Amino acid sequence: MIKSLVKKVDTLVTKDNLKSLETKFDTGIQRIETSVESLKSEVREVKDISNELRKSLEFERNRVDEALEEISKKNAELEEKLILLEKHDRKYNILIYGVEKKQNEDISKVVYNFFAEQLELDEEILLSVRVVSDYYN
Repeated sequence: MIKSLVKKVDTLVTKDNLKSLETKFDTGIQRIETSVESLKSEVREVKDISNELRKSLEFERNRVDEALEEISKKNAELEEKLILLEKHDRKYNILIYGVEKKQNEDISKVVYNFFAEQLELDEEILLSVRVVSDYYN
């Protein structure tokens, strides 16, 4: 029985069959090698693209940092100018303390009368006077 099985296997496994199997195996290995090479090439391309993107991102980040620094400097300059403008705007302000406000009295008239009668200021100067009475509100 074993001899008959061996004979059967021998008849099935002929040189032609082995050659055919070897050819199929070689073809399969070639396909796998080709696929591996193709994948290696694609991986290299992806790495190159990744490196380019990384460099581009770093460049853009540097540009944003520089722009932010420039904006911060400009903001500091503008804040300083604003302080100077506000200071200049208050340059000629006069604060008057100790004036008691009576009921139904217009504090602006009291100040104008004081400037006109007590300080004897000209009408031209009186017209340039602006009274803000926030301290009484």
